[in-house]
This record gives sequence, C-alpha cells and structure tokens, in this order.
Amino acid sequence: MSQHNLAQNNKSFSSSDTQRELRIKKLDHLKTLGIDPFTPNSHRDYTLVEAKNLFIDQSKIVSDTERKVTLAGRLKVKRVSGKIAFGILEDESLPSGFQVIFKSDILSERSTTNLDFEAFKDLIDEGDYLQVSGYLDLSRTQEPSLFAKEFTILTKSLRPLPETLDYENVETRYLDRVADLKSNTKDENGLSVRDIVRAKAKYWSIWREEMLAEGFLEVETPIFEQTPGGAEARPFATFYNELDQDMYLRISLELPLKKLIAGGFEKVFEIGRVFRNEGSSPQHLQEYTQIEWYNAYTDYMWAAQFTKRVYQRVVREILGSEIQLDYYKNTINWGDWCSKELAMEKGWKLLNSNPGWPLIPYFDAVRYFSNGEIDTEGKTAEELCVIGKKFNLKLNPEIGMATLLDKLWKKARLNTRDPFFLILPPVELEPLAKRDPLNPEITQRWQIVAGTAELGKAFSELNDPIDQFARFQEQQKARDNGNDEAQFMDESYVKAMEYGMPPLSGFGTSERFVAFLLSKHIRECVTFPHIRTDEDRPSESKKIMVAHCVLLDTPEVPNWSKLNAAAHLSASFASREGKKLIHIDNTKTTDGETIPMNIQHAIMMKTTDEKSDLIKLKQEAEKLNLIVTCFTEEMRENNNDEKVKAKQEVKSINEIGFLGVLVFGDKSKVEKLTANFDLAI
Repeated sequence: MSQHNLAQNNKSFSSSDTQRELRIKKLDHLKTLGIDPFTPNSHRDYTLVEAKNLFIDQSKIVSDTERKVTLAGRLKVKRVSGKIAFGILEDESLPSGFQVIFKSDILSERSTTNLDFEAFKDLIDEGDYLQVSGYLDLSRTQEPSLFAKEFTILTKSLRPLPETLDYENVETRYLDRVADLKSNTKDENGLSVRDIVRAKAKYWSIWREEMLAEGFLEVETPIFEQTPGGAEARPFATFYNELDQDMYLRISLELPLKKLIAGGFEKVFEIGRVFRNEGSSPQHLQEYTQIEWYNAYTDYMWAAQFTKRVYQRVVREILGSEIQLDYYKNTINWGDWCSKELAMEKGWKLLNSNPGWPLIPYFDAVRYFSNGEIDTEGKTAEELCVIGKKFNLKLNPEIGMATLLDKLWKKARLNTRDPFFLILPPVELEPLAKRDPLNPEITQRWQIVAGTAELGKAFSELNDPIDQFARFQEQQKARDNGNDEAQFMDESYVKAMEYGMPPLSGFGTSERFVAFLLSKHIRECVTFPHIRTDEDRPSESKKIMVAHCVLLDTPEVPNWSKLNAAAHLSASFASREGKKLIHIDNTKTTDGETIPMNIQHAIMMKTTDEKSDLIKLKQEAEKLNLIVTCFTEEMRENNNDEKVKAKQEVKSINEIGFLGVLVFGDKSKVEKLTANFDLAI
C-alpha cells in the first residue's frame, strides 16, 4: 500500500472526530486491507524481559541480522520522525517497556498478514497490541532494541488511556480500574496496583504452602447458609428459589470447618470469600478473602507458635525485610524484638523463644497501652461507662459488656506498635473460645496486635455443647434487644458438638494483613473495588466540587438527631455559599409546573463513631482552606444563638459535643480527607 493511497483515505479522518471514532475508522480500514484487527493467532519467542536479558551476553545478538526474533506486547509509546519510527512495547514481564525500531527501508512490503511502515505511521495507535519480528541489536544510543522487519496488529485499541489519571482521586481510579491497571502508576513508595495484586497472590501462596506442609487438608464449605455464624456481623440476605427459603451469605468459615472436625477430620483449612453487610473502613470490607484452619489435639499456644512462623515468612517475602514503616510512618519490627529481660521488666511471658513476641493478658494490655488510664478488670457495666466519659465515649450499659470492653480496648490499642499476642480476654468477648481452666471468666484466645491493628486470632476452641448452647442463648438475647451483629443461635452446630468434638485449636485471618503491610486502605488492595455509582453522570461542572457530611454515629445518638444534624449542616453550608451553588434556577414540566432545581454539587453522607475524628476533620479541612460547617450538641439543645455561643466559648475543643462536620471544596481534596469514613447506610 502506497503512502499516497493511504493519505487519500485519511482525508475522511476529520479532525472533529473523537479519538474513539477515529480509531474505529482505522479499524475499518485495516479490515479493507485484509488484516484482522483481533486475530486469534499470535506468537512470541521471548517475553520482553527475556529479550532484554539476552543483551547481557552480547555475543548472542550482535550482528545477527539474519536471526529472526518475534516479540509481542502493547504499544506504550509511539514516535514517528520521517522514515523512522520508535515504539515502546510493554508486557507483564517488563512494564517499563522494550524499544522497537521501525525503518521504512527495512520493513517488508504489506501482505495479508503484515503491515508496512506507512501503516504503522497512519493506522497504529498507542494501546494497540502488536507482534513484531526482526533482529536484536543495540541502537545508536546503545539501547537494546528490536529492529522490525515485519509486524502485524494483534488487537486494535479503540479507547486511548486517559492522558492523566488522578492518582489521589481514588474513586475515579476505582471506577476505571482497567485504566488504572494499564497505567501502572506507582505511589510514593513505588507500589502500583499490579504490585499489590502480586503481593496478595504471594500471601495466599505462602499460606497454602505452609498449611499443606503441616499436613492440613484444604476443603470448601458452602457460601450460602441457613444460619450465619462464627462471627459478630450483619449478613447479606438472599432467597433460595429451589429450596423456597431465606438464605444468607456466610460471614465466617468457622462453623462448617469445625463440623468437619466433629465428623472425623483432624486438620482442615479453607481460603474463601466472606461477606459482611456493614460499613467499610481502612481495615474492613463487605467482601473479602479469609483463611481459617482447625487442628485437633492442639491448643491455642500451638497455634501461636505455628502462626508466628508463617507471619514472619509473609513479612520477609512481601516486604523483603522484617522492618515495616506503617501508614503513620511508625516503625514496626516483625522480628523477635522482645528480649527476656524486657519481658521480665514488664511482667510479660515470651512464646518459647528468647527473644520473641510477648504474650500479654487482655486486662494487662488495656492498662499498659493506656498508660494506666483505663482499667477494665472486674468492672461493672456502669463503671465502664464512667471510664468511657474520660475519653469522650458516650457509653451506656444497654449496649452490653462485650461492646463496652471492646470500645475501651480500642482506645488503648491506638498506642500499640511492635507485634504481640493479646491473650486471655474475658468470656464476654469470645462466645466460641474455651474457658481458661485457671479462671473460667476468661478464654484461651489470642490476637496478633501490631501498629494499632488486630491482625488475626486463634482459640482453644470450645467443644462443650452445653456451654456453647448457653453462650448462643446470650448472643440471641443481644439480637432480640436490637444488636443485629450478635451471633445467631445455631442448633445444628450444637448438635454436631453433641456427637463429640476432640480438643482443637483454630485460627483465622484475612487479606487485611497484606493491606496493613503495604500501608494501604484495604479497598486499594482489591482488584475491582465496589463503589457507589450514579445512574446519571454529572456534568463537568459538577465533578469539580463536592460536599461530604460526616455524622457521629454511635448507639447514643438517635436517628432523628443524625437527620437533624445532616439538615442543619446542609442548611448552614448553603447559607454560607449562597445562590452560586445553583447552576439552573428552575425547570418546568410539560403541564407548566415549576420545579426548583438542586444545587450543582454532590453531597455525600458518611459516618464515624469517634468524636475525635470530627475534630480532626474540621482542623485539617480548615488548613486546606475548604468550606467547613459544624453541628454540635450545644446547637441541637438550644436554638438561641447567643446562649449557644456562651456555652461553647467556655469549653475547649475536646469538650464541645460535635455531632457532625460538613466539608466542601475541591473533589480530590475532600475525598482524600474523608476516604476512611464509612458511607451512611
């Protein structure tokens, strides 16, 4: 095909066409040339990194212009200069790319399978997948290169990648995840989404290798359950048409696996998806992958030794070191950091090694990591509520001992850094763990805690069906009192235990550990995160600015108060910004009714259970010169502004009863500030 003929054909490529439309025209033209733009046939002799490695031994490639080498990949960069063109091909092995040189005097004439130089110049775009044959040599600038003798198109790309992909705007990247993956953008630590996907694959590979080496049997258990159990969480509900009954997506792998132990297996594990219909956070998702294993004739101390070994291997192979710099720039030492002398000084025990990780009893840990300010041991529900007031936690006895204890522990947990085993929690916190024989008020359970996070837990599993039934009854009472995350009564599991279940230990953890090691929000570590989408895409003007309203959501704040706070925040925000928020005043229906229009910017509702989060959000938004409005208890309780002013001016910022904060401004800034808050549901 001559340059003249192609140029004549290009007259139909109007400059007013969109890039996609232009590429479709090129696609059609390729078809007229007898070229299949989506050919089923492809071949390559080497991956691109293998081709690059051939240049380590120059004797294999220099001056061998007759040796034909075929490479394939995605055209990442295209540059044309007169009778020569340069392309950068990329594949998974070499995202940075490998140079291909196209010369008009070297490329073969066009055929029904191959294209010529003019076709490369006029019909090939960045993003197309090519198969190129030629010889390997160094370019004039000593760059390893493939000098093309012939090439063909494997896949025509109809949509160019965005010129820029706003890395800080996570929701935009989640909605266009393929572009995010193709762009392979690195963060400040040199990690891309592709790297994260590989890290997760390595994580599960290590677990599977370790489990099989230890003699465990990998099994699969049902995702649909009649009675969801094994954790305190709200399940997703569905309907099973064939059985004509309600079903639930599993919230845990635990109970079916322990039924297998009751049925005669001794070592089982499963790596599977788990679903929890509740809010997300930097460490929680509604859908994620979990591993659980159960081992007969062992206890929770055996589980601790085995799990510590696996965790340390995971850290070394994913990070390349036992030292981690976490999200908050704190150093975490996953090695054997605690000496015998330090453990003796603190009153801790070590796990059969010196040095190692300490074993810290639950109540001791609460006292230690709160610098003695929180002591929950032996306290009544009322006394725990009094302690909570010191930390601006609005607690009441009706939420139950388990929730009271957990909220106070979470305050202390903020001061944790290097890993340790949090052992022997009170029985209220763990309805499925065996009681400690020395103290029946505590259980044989541990959690690995590091860098303010809980990263996996194990039990000496409860195998007493009478005790188990009584604990299920207590959980059922909590459900009946409105706690929809309390565990269901599962009589089929109790029946399985009544047949007899040997002593056993069990352990569970999730992909959260990978996110923690990489210092990422857990959603960033999902291949294709779920995200709320609007049916009608906003106009360009509506994409620029957003308002995010973050409300305090605790059991003590009734729904009417949350709605009241949202209404006042929106009204306050609107009065500050005025009519400039409205792009079009009114619309009219066909029958003449006038409908006042909405503001042109989106408002999103999010929640937090910590008042301190609202204070921090307010202060950080002000530093960024964003519009900020607040709603407080003082405002809710009095509509006389002078009285509200008088009340608030005699209090410190931490004494103000914040109920909500609204932040308005640049979309990327607002979304980054509020990324860790849950969407209101």
